[in-house]
Amino acid sequence: MQLLLRPRQPHSCLALSRSCITLLLLLLPPLLLLLWITEMSYAFSGVIAVAVYGLYGAATNKWDISLKIEAHGAFDAFWETMAFIVNGIIFFYSGVACINFIVR
Repeated sequence: MQLLLRPRQPHSCLALSRSCITLLLLLLPPLLLLLWITEMSYAFSGVIAVAVYGLYGAATNKWDISLKIEAHGAFDAFWETMAFIVNGIIFFYSGVACINFIVR
C-alpha cells in the first residue's frame, strides 16, 4: 500500500534497470508479430488486433509487471515516449497532406 502513496520519481532512460529493459524487449516482439500475422495471414486489421491486445493487458494489470518496475515508472515512461513519437509522425504526415492539397 505504501508504494501507491509514494510520489513518482522523475523518469530517466539512463536509470532503467535490466529488468525494465528485459520487460520492454519481451513485450514489443509479440506486438509486432501479432500485427504481422493478422495483416498477412488473416487479412484482418493489425491495428485492431494490437488494440485488443492492449485492452487485454490493461484489464489484466499491465501484463503482470513487477511492483519494482511499476514503482519506478519505466513502463509508463516508455509508452508516453512512444505516444509522443507517434503523435509527431501523425502531425508531420497531416501537414504534408495539407500542403499537397493546397499545392494541387
